[in-house]
Amino acid sequence: MKEEIIRKLDDFGRIVLPAEYRNALGWGTESNISITHEGNRLILHTYQGSCFICSNENNLKHIRGKCICKSCIDELIE
Repeated sequence: MKEEIIRKLDDFGRIVLPAEYRNALGWGTESNISITHEGNRLILHTYQGSCFICSNENNLKHIRGKCICKSCIDELIE
């Protein structure tokens, strides 16, 4: 895989991510991608969801299309 690929933004500010990168990451047309900004870099990663109660993104359980974290599950059980 190439180290660097240069792309131009279109009139709407979009770029096309190269297929070889999308395939390597398992990203398809229905993938949710998180975009964050650090300094002069944009960081993209697969978005797994967040707890609908506390917004935590770790230790998630997916139930009926919603995400809930283990901490909130434990608190609800108490």
